[in-house]
Amino acid sequence: MTAYRIRVSQDFTAVRSIVITVDADSLHEAIEQVESGAIDTPDFEDDGWQTAWTLRSESCDHVGACVETLDEAKSLFADAPSAETATIYVEMARVYADDEMIEEGTYAAVLEEVSPFLTAARDGAPATSPQPSN
Repeated sequence: MTAYRIRVSQDFTAVRSIVITVDADSLHEAIEQVESGAIDTPDFEDDGWQTAWTLRSESCDHVGACVETLDEAKSLFADAPSAETATIYVEMARVYADDEMIEEGTYAAVLEEVSPFLTAARDGAPATSPQPSN
């Protein structure tokens, strides 16, 4: 079984409301005073504010597989068709290392393993992708 990192994004609308008392000659005048700014509304932090949240949508997307071992990290770029793809995989390994999702030292081992492939590709020489150790 493989662990995957999934990002869940939720889009909400929030409606805040508060009931205040306004002294005026008519309802219309009271509303006008508040809308025009002649009457200050309570501060944002005022406990009288009520907030209603409505979920508009929710989506999920794949962030990446959780990498825990050197072999798993190496397998990410084992079949890389190009230096560019291998570089992307190495960058992914760095991100995982930064997120402490792979063992300490694994990123350095990944770089050591893929370095000849990237160097050969940079120099225009044919290269084969590194293969995971068994």
